[in-house]
Amino acid sequence: MCSKGVIKNVFPGSNSAYGFYSLYNHIYGPQAARVYVIKGGTGVGKSSFMRAIGDEMLRHGLDVEYHHCASDNDSLDGVVIPGAGVALVDGTAPHVVDPVYPGAVEEIINLGAFWDGAALSGKKGPIIRLTGEIGRHFSQAYRLLAASRLYLQGIEECFRQAGEEDAAGSGGEAALDRIFLQLAREILGGKKGDYGPRRPRRLFATAITPRGTVSYLHDLAGGLPYVYVLRGEPGTGKEKIIGRLLDAASAKGLFVEAYHCALDPCRVDHLVIPQLKVALINSVEPHIYDVPGVYREASTGVEVEKMPPGLRAESEDFRRHYREALQGAVSFLQKAKLLHDELESYYTAQVDFAAVDRLRKEVLERIWKYTG
Repeated sequence: MCSKGVIKNVFPGSNSAYGFYSLYNHIYGPQAARVYVIKGGTGVGKSSFMRAIGDEMLRHGLDVEYHHCASDNDSLDGVVIPGAGVALVDGTAPHVVDPVYPGAVEEIINLGAFWDGAALSGKKGPIIRLTGEIGRHFSQAYRLLAASRLYLQGIEECFRQAGEEDAAGSGGEAALDRIFLQLAREILGGKKGDYGPRRPRRLFATAITPRGTVSYLHDLAGGLPYVYVLRGEPGTGKEKIIGRLLDAASAKGLFVEAYHCALDPCRVDHLVIPQLKVALINSVEPHIYDVPGVYREASTGVEVEKMPPGLRAESEDFRRHYREALQGAVSFLQKAKLLHDELESYYTAQVDFAAVDRLRKEVLERIWKYTG
């Protein structure tokens, strides 16, 4: 009997200050042997279809990646079986995935073929109403996430200013340069990959969901022997250090997993370099990394207690507004989830799940030939 495979949990998208932000083009790469793009509306069993296949792979000792849905904590948007070069992805809105190499790599699985269209047409009115209400709640959530980002920028400005006023010089570009150079020497000195410059894989370790901010950061980094943690408040330059190390590692030909900020996906918060068994973590609210015994820690700036009183009060005011806006956004995501569950019930009642299960077993048989 094979030992059970290892699960890796990530998010391929997040509800962000810019709306829904998709990194679904990083679920699988051009090296994939086979990709099954699952189509069909809500409630047809796409997530259960993928999860059942992933669970079967795990039972037979294969490692599996579960790519979680940011808008429905109990659903999956993708499953990857790295050892087989196989991926299954939800190809429906808001993260539409269409084949790039149809037939040669990707294959469409249409679960919408198993619903009773005639019965659903009789539910047109409530389906249209619920779909509109769900969209409105998401729009309100995104407005509040945009506001929370503005308040976060206010916090960052306070700490930037405090760093410039710090007589001890713990802030500033020179201090950031010293931290970067030390980390670069320790992590990358004398290391190189097998190829030339490599494109990083970009995903989310944390996402803003109906259950609040959910993070898999501890799982991703917890099994690695070399975990470097950057501590410091927003605006103290951690993202600059992480960005420079990402560029340096990629230039050396090392494969890097770059995990983006859930609220502001233009920023990278964390790096994992599998070849070196290294993780570099930005430990800050809402993803504080509190695991004891990390390999190395570094601080990038002024502590709250040492700030000038005026700037400290200003930063605390911005932080309060930031948290309130974020919680307000989560409240709208929760309402959208409840409406989505109601919408889903109209579809699940009209789906032939026995037929879906038969197709799942057929696809599973096709996948086995890629497992070697």
